[in-house]
Amino acid sequence: MAKDDAIPDPLKALLVQAAGLDSKKDAEAAVREMLNTVGKPGQPGAEVRCVVSVAMLTEGWDARTVTHIVGFRAFSTQLLCEQVTGRALRRTSYDALRQPDADGRQRLEPEYADVVGIPFEFMPGAGQPNTAPQPPKPRTRVYTVEGRRHLRVSWPQVTEYVRTAPQGQFALELNRVERWTPKPQKTATTTALSGSVGEEAIISSRADSERQRTAQMLLAAEIARHLTTGEPNRDSGEQGEVRQQGRNSLFRSALAAVGQWAAHPDVAGNTTGEPYDLRSIVADPANRLDAAEAILGACDFGTKQESPRRARLAQPPVADTARVDFETTLAHIYEAARSELSHAACHSRLELLCAQALDDHRRVAAWVRNFQLGWTIPYWDETVWRRYEPDFVARLDGGINLIVECKGAWDDKATAAQHWTEHHWIPCVASTDALADELQRWHYGVIDDPHSVRHQLNLAITAALAKGAM
Repeated sequence: MAKDDAIPDPLKALLVQAAGLDSKKDAEAAVREMLNTVGKPGQPGAEVRCVVSVAMLTEGWDARTVTHIVGFRAFSTQLLCEQVTGRALRRTSYDALRQPDADGRQRLEPEYADVVGIPFEFMPGAGQPNTAPQPPKPRTRVYTVEGRRHLRVSWPQVTEYVRTAPQGQFALELNRVERWTPKPQKTATTTALSGSVGEEAIISSRADSERQRTAQMLLAAEIARHLTTGEPNRDSGEQGEVRQQGRNSLFRSALAAVGQWAAHPDVAGNTTGEPYDLRSIVADPANRLDAAEAILGACDFGTKQESPRRARLAQPPVADTARVDFETTLAHIYEAARSELSHAACHSRLELLCAQALDDHRRVAAWVRNFQLGWTIPYWDETVWRRYEPDFVARLDGGINLIVECKGAWDDKATAAQHWTEHHWIPCVASTDALADELQRWHYGVIDDPHSVRHQLNLAITAALAKGAM
């Protein structure tokens, strides 16, 4: 506002009233009432002619009498410029109409606002010289080459990993329990509640007898699920009833095994003689899964061997390189000779070098770049199941299949994917009777040095062939 003698009496009274209010909140409410009624006759803000915003006015302030906006601050984004400018784009009147047009329609008279000091572009790019549009990226067609049936590569479509119990009962063997320590938890186990007055209350997941029993039952249910070949919400009819009955009979054995395992001295360094607190385990998905695997590994299933692990397959259970046809704009393209597909579309130079090395290696019977083929491997990443997409798969002369992963930089997800491929996917596929023999033999190799791709590939192939000869 220009000067004190220019302040209208109603506004001056409002400011005096705001200054004398008991609370700051009431004073702010009075000033806000003035700003919200700018230009409205009979309201506290009726005589306001200029508003100075210390920060800025963006959305949420609706005054129809704004005719000038002057910017005295820096604007970091075009969006802020648009928001501030928008405060002057409210019409003051909807009554002023032009003369009817030739088509008989009447339009509102235009209104204008002066905006100074705000770098607002009504049409970004306006006034710049016209440039020729960029040509489209070259596209490469990747397709199944007719006459290369002998180079076809197949792989199993695994959805998850399960164990199967040969009998309805099993028992924990104490001498087979291995030392086990939970991973660092990502969920809270203790909460402190405190108010402005009164004592602090501690809510903890540490076990009392009831919670410990509940945790035992949850872990036993996880084990029973591992030992059955279906999930209750997916099964129906007679087959679902049989599977549910099997899960119920296994639960009793699992519950006893969990109790014995929790009391074992090798579990989390348990030296107190009291059962280990399972509450913190079942509250964390990674530890729950790890504990279930540890218990199953120490159980006797009547055959003096651990429970067989196998892969649950999708439908169809096997996919291959037949009937592939797509286009890609990836820049690293290699025209393959010993692949049923015409090209290998690669994301990096490392993958391109690997494709060349696979095509040249004398022990590689056929190979394929796994891009847009839909082949993924499930793995557990701390708290959630994810799916990993291998880079290459090769069929070697000895009949063994080699998964080749090109990794320029490692992270936790890459490490988890490698662990689950080597220690879960490959063993489970090897013991899945529904697969043909040639699809049960797999090996995993990693290439991470672009300067020694052929050497690393040769080491992986040698290790795979040695494993297949065992």
